[in-house]
Amino acid sequence: MVPMRHLASACLVALCLASPVLAADPVVDTHRAAAEACVQALGGEELLQGAVDAMMGSLMAQNPDLEPFSDVIQGWFRQVMPWSVMGPKYADLYEEAFTEAELGEMTAFYGSPTGKKYIAAIPGLMQSAGEFSNQLVMGRAQELQDIIMKRAAELDKQGAAPAAPDSSED
Repeated sequence: MVPMRHLASACLVALCLASPVLAADPVVDTHRAAAEACVQALGGEELLQGAVDAMMGSLMAQNPDLEPFSDVIQGWFRQVMPWSVMGPKYADLYEEAFTEAELGEMTAFYGSPTGKKYIAAIPGLMQSAGEFSNQLVMGRAQELQDIIMKRAAELDKQGAAPAAPDSSED
């Protein structure tokens, strides 16, 4: 039989050894935390709303007939892409794309006055770039149509052609 004081000593040693483990804070994934901080510095939920607004603008520009339905479409986007789902996905993307140190640098920049100005300017810059690109492409759309028609004719001669697009709908 083990004397009671040996048993008490063994229990005391076991508690002393286990107490640092039991008392320790849960392990913090600092890389993940840096990614989440960076996404928040970019605007967090406002970042998502900006993306939705950009999608809506593009959709309305391509399909003006949908304008009377813009409120329900935007509501649908909010339902399908809530911040509670998209926020962690954004953090996943940033965590995979950047090191913890890079995320820290980006967060510092986005938190600076210049970074905040950059974040505020991005939607307008992207819209302007999209409009310019669209004008450039649409100005040369016939050229692309001609290239596609030429390729369709070549493939047809080879016996492997899909039907050429109908250009009479333009």
